[in-house]
Amino acid sequence: MEYVDVLNEFGEKTGIVKERSVAKKDNDYTLGVHVWILNSNKHILLQKRSQNKHTCPGMWDMTGGRVRAGESSVNAMKRELQEELGIVIDTSELQFLFRLPAQKNNKPMFLDVYLLEKDINLDELELQQEEVEEACYIPCDHLYHWHSEMGELVKQPYLSDLFQILKEKTNEG
Repeated sequence: MEYVDVLNEFGEKTGIVKERSVAKKDNDYTLGVHVWILNSNKHILLQKRSQNKHTCPGMWDMTGGRVRAGESSVNAMKRELQEELGIVIDTSELQFLFRLPAQKNNKPMFLDVYLLEKDINLDELELQQEEVEEACYIPCDHLYHWHSEMGELVKQPYLSDLFQILKEKTNEG
């Protein structure tokens, strides 16, 4: 069983801890994490969700998950990277981008979004089969196309903000 901290409407811990499925059923606020991985060629690493996933099976996505009770979001992100892709990092490598309020997420869930600028060899990934079918790199400028025209990217309410950040990052000299 996985336990999560229940948050208030401002994203602050309430001191209440619940089993994740109970918190979801009770419509409690919780915290999730996402990380977008950008390599030195300005390509984004995407992972294809397992066909056995309950939500968005077979779609391309970023690495992410829930923050467990007592865990910081940055440590949750480190854990998720290791679990889903076999990537071991130091938390100092993660750049916090923003927290998406639950009110913009259409779920009772806040999201902490991170960027990891790192060259990762796809052949060295250890994919968690129940979560991830495959991984690939795509140029940043293709990410918008995958989202808007092809519909192959899991929709996230903050993608326009992310596209702007990536555009700024990829135009650096």
